[in-house]
This record gives sequence, structure tokens and C-alpha cells, in this order.
Amino acid sequence: MSRNFFIALTFLLFGHFSEAAPLQAMITSMQGQVEVLTQTNDSGNDQSKVIFEGKKYLYAKAKIGQMVTSGQVIRTSTDGKAKAIYKSGDVIVLGPSTAVSIPAEVQKNSKTETEMQMMYGKVRAIIDKNGPLTNIKVSTPSAVAGVRGTDLVVGYNPAIQQTDVHVLRGKVEVVKVVPEKALPAKSLSVLTGQKAEVSKTIADVKTSTKVDLANIQQETTVITEQKESVTLEVTQQVAELEKAAAEKIIEDINRTNPKVAAALKTQALASTDQINSAVVKDLYKDAPKGKPQSGDFNMKDEDVYKKYFDPILGK
Repeated sequence: MSRNFFIALTFLLFGHFSEAAPLQAMITSMQGQVEVLTQTNDSGNDQSKVIFEGKKYLYAKAKIGQMVTSGQVIRTSTDGKAKAIYKSGDVIVLGPSTAVSIPAEVQKNSKTETEMQMMYGKVRAIIDKNGPLTNIKVSTPSAVAGVRGTDLVVGYNPAIQQTDVHVLRGKVEVVKVVPEKALPAKSLSVLTGQKAEVSKTIADVKTSTKVDLANIQQETTVITEQKESVTLEVTQQVAELEKAAAEKIIEDINRTNPKVAAALKTQALASTDQINSAVVKDLYKDAPKGKPQSGDFNMKDEDVYKKYFDPILGK
């Protein structure tokens, strides 16, 4: 394959990844049922359209290698998970039963802000401090999390209207959403290893437990199911994005915890999944036990490692 052909192919596949459009990502792995919704003004009623959150969308099954852009919605089913990576190295992972909009620039109070709206479910976002998504705000119906270079997990349960924000690295400011006429809510500073719980009656910061972290590990680790063929070119591009993102994540870890970064380099962890799992595993060791939700969490730590971490870390 000639160099010129590869350059042309790269442009065709990644032309949308230009510096002028930094808010586009590629779906690099997925499992189960995953859909991409694109808002439309078309008044027709056919099987390719769906009403979601009061708006009309075109919807289609997601594919590995597919570009997703600002304003689109990724939706996973009860068995679905998906990971999208930006050229900048930022990573977004959707857990099961999740719907979230791709980050977009919005105008608020005469200011341009980057916002990711979460309708329900659980999302892990690894954001580079120096990348285009730094200062992004992750919003749910009950809270807004202000991000500046961090690794966090945001979950929203619409049944109880509660938002949980776990910080796996860095610091996040979480503000409770309040009625327009109410006084401004006091922001919560959430540090590494902590979680904010926000609902109509709650606005508190606690320590993330072993149960919390095991659930995060299970729900935000994507094991790709090759149900459809993926071209060699897309496979290569996915590998390049994974490599670039992995380097960015370790670089970010090194800013706050050089020892952990050095250990990750020593282990030669090659993928974002492996690195992200190692981050959760490191926090798990010193986290309080928490209240078990199933028999799994009554196991010894080494059993939990084997069940949730070792298949990803390759040990």
C-alpha cells in the first residue's frame, strides 16, 4: 500500500477529525445493542425514526469505526456498552442502559461552554487536561459536574432522580440543579476516590466503596463482540487511536501520581481498557467495603480481582 494511498484513506476515514471539528469521535469498541440517534426535522413517520426525550431522531445500529459528532445521541440497551475515542485522546465509555449526547458547544449566559448531556445510565469520561474537552460540563437532570482534566464516572438513575459522580483521578466540582427561583446551590468538591450523591433531598460527598468500584469496573469495561466484519483500514485506525489515548492517559496520570504512571509503564499496559482497569483496581485496594448488593461482593479481594480485573489486565 503506497504512502499516498494511505494518506488519502486516512483523510476519507478521519477527515472529520480536523482541528476545526474537535468534538467528533470514533466508536472503537462495543458490545450488545448500541444505537446512534441523529436529530431530524423530517415530519415523516417511518421505521428509521424515533421520538426520544420529546425530539425526533433518525436512528441506526452503531458500528465500530463509525464517527459520532456533537449533538448525536448514543444509546445502549441492557446488554450494550460502547467506547468512543477522540483524536485528542479523550475517551468516553457508556455502560448498559445508557443514553448520552455527544459533547457539543452551547451558548449559556453569553458564554460558549462544552456540555455532555446524560439522560440516564452510567458514563466514564477520561478527559485530558490540555485537550479540547477540558472544562467540559457533564449534566444530568439533577446535577452538573464541571470537569478539568480528570477521570470520572457519572451515573443517573431517573427512577429516584439521583446523580452519582465518582472521581477516579483529579477533582470535579458538582452543582445540584435547582429551580430557577431558588438560591444557587453550593458546589461540592469531589476528589480522587470520592463520590458525590445528588438528588432532591441529598447533596453529599462520600468515599467510593469497593462495591462502587467493582460495579464501575464491570459496567464500563467493553469487550468487543465481532458480529460484523471490520475492514483492515478501520482496525488500524482504531489501534492508532487506542495507542494515542493510552499515551495521553498515562501522561495525565503522571502529572498527579508519577509512581502509578511508572508502574503502568513497567507493566506495559497497551490499551485504554487495561490502564483504566488498573486505575480502578488501585483505588479498590484501599476503599472501604461498602454494603454488598449481591453475593459477588462477599468474596475475598483476590476473587474480585480475578472476576472483574484480571481478564482485562491480562494477568
